[in-house]
Amino acid sequence: IDLAHADVRAALTVGLGRPEFDGVALADVAGPNSHAAALDATRFAGRPPYATRAARTVFLHSLELTAQAGAGRNDYLLGTLTTEDEPTIIGEALAELEKTAWYLSFDTSRWRFVTEPQPAKIIEDEARNIPLTTVRQELDELIARVFPTDGDVRAIHFPQGVADIPDERHLRLVVLHYDDLSVKTADATPPPSRLVDMLDKAGVGEGIRAYRNSVLFLVADSDLLETMRDRVRQLLAVEKIVGDGARMQGFAEPVRKRLTNMAH
Repeated sequence: IDLAHADVRAALTVGLGRPEFDGVALADVAGPNSHAAALDATRFAGRPPYATRAARTVFLHSLELTAQAGAGRNDYLLGTLTTEDEPTIIGEALAELEKTAWYLSFDTSRWRFVTEPQPAKIIEDEARNIPLTTVRQELDELIARVFPTDGDVRAIHFPQGVADIPDERHLRLVVLHYDDLSVKTADATPPPSRLVDMLDKAGVGEGIRAYRNSVLFLVADSDLLETMRDRVRQLLAVEKIVGDGARMQGFAEPVRKRLTNMAH
């Protein structure tokens, strides 16, 4: 069944008395913009669409008007496997999909789609309210913590120019600010002229650097900048949600537990 087709979605949801599931299908299961399709395009690129197939099976089982709605292991394997598939890949697809899906839930024995937002949706909604300035400040502090001065290796964070990098015998790790300089992996060689200047010159007068071999540079990958910002934004969102006790009480226990675990 092709759930990407609007008429089919309507038949599945309205026809079974569950029109509230139409938004669930659109977000997580049906069509090229769903979370299942996104997972198939990345995690399972070049392979069968395991996430979409598994999500369809669980979605159909979730439409049952019973307390046991959802798909246990036997259900999702029987509804998804082909003769060429390994059983473990279907469970893996569902576990990966849960990380990004807005409405997929797991209760330790059964997968099911629900109409209540799950952690990925809750976090994404909150992340939109985090200002870019807050993200930048947190990211700068995080980078400084990840790359600290360690023994004889001195870390120099976000230098503005040659004069900020002392010319001395001890090893120095120079971390360039991601907004000031970034490179793409494919064209990182030869290095940017700014790095060459920092390596070759020293002091306010920009004389010749004597200890060139004692300087290492760390530069951000341009292709990963947005991913880095998004992860920090989501971390801040989780911390804000978990820190609001009244708001947390409004979530179901499994959702509260997952959010708490994600904050740690």
